[in-house]
Amino acid sequence: MFKQDNFFSKLTQVEPSEIKGVLVSFLFIFVLMASYMIMKPVRDALPSDWGDVSLAQQWTYTFIVSTIAVSVYNLCASFVPLRILVPSVFVFFAASFLGIYAAFQGKVIEVTTLGKVFYVWSSVFSLFHISVF
Repeated sequence: MFKQDNFFSKLTQVEPSEIKGVLVSFLFIFVLMASYMIMKPVRDALPSDWGDVSLAQQWTYTFIVSTIAVSVYNLCASFVPLRILVPSVFVFFAASFLGIYAAFQGKVIEVTTLGKVFYVWSSVFSLFHISVF
């Protein structure tokens, strides 16, 4: 695909056998960052209807859930190999957001409550997608 002596190889020091892995990694990181950039405006627009007291509560809930999530992640990181842990974290978050979407579509939970759950959980995802990256 690429010759060893071309500009790309000289610039990046990527071996020809590594190009496929580099491109897949780039695509994965691009999709990961793009997904957060899509969710962030939605999350930031939600508090406009809640009021200051409710927003302060959401920050408190975000702190509590983030602390618990990081503790669980650290515990898992001490027992699970990274090659299994990292993909599992992203699959877990993808499944959880699909669950939130399904709950919204099925009207399982009140929309305001579901918005608050999404606000907290997307904030936790924000923490994880940067730190695990």
